[in-house]
Amino acid sequence: MKRRTLVVVASAAVAAGLAAALATGLAANAAQRSPGDAGTGVRSTQNPDDVARYWTEERKERATGG
Repeated sequence: MKRRTLVVVASAAVAAGLAAALATGLAANAAQRSPGDAGTGVRSTQNPDDVARYWTEERKERATGG
């Protein structure tokens, strides 16, 4: 019984350490970005007419998403 308790406590400690490391890494990544990045979104450099011609009805039906 004591061995099982020790394993559970050790596993919880490892999980807490991993969660803390993940949170720290995400915060560091966010700190590297500028506030102006938030509103930029994604912009296409393709001509809208070319895009419209590419997405035929057949392609739309067969698309699976990213």
